[in-house]
Amino acid sequence: MPEGLRAALANANVVHEAFASAPRPDMTGWEATLAIASKLERVDFLPSLYSHPIGFHGHALGPSINARNMDLSSPPQRDSRLRDGSYRSIEFSSTTRVPEYNGGEVTIPMEDGAYLTRDGYVYFRPYQTEWYVIR
Repeated sequence: MPEGLRAALANANVVHEAFASAPRPDMTGWEATLAIASKLERVDFLPSLYSHPIGFHGHALGPSINARNMDLSSPPQRDSRLRDGSYRSIEFSSTTRVPEYNGGEVTIPMEDGAYLTRDGYVYFRPYQTEWYVIR
């Protein structure tokens, strides 16, 4: 496994941790987006956030946590608040330059379910932290 791909997956896990640790109940979706973005300000890769609530009909109603390619120039016109115990699909990608690919970029998309507590999001199951290599 090239070190650049290991770094790319580690970068995706940095976004997992930012999602888990920054949002709190009663924040608006935009406030949560800004809190996550502040934890990712100095990273050397490009995160893209596009998370959504989970409900009876899949992509449920609720606050949006959204900063595609970390574009924070367009806050939503309407917003709602995160609720303690609510379910969310923690969905995002991270794009990293990989030296072994002549400086090309690799985008790692992730989507993991979690629920909100007073201390942030708790994932329903551990997220991927290593590559599954098929030989």
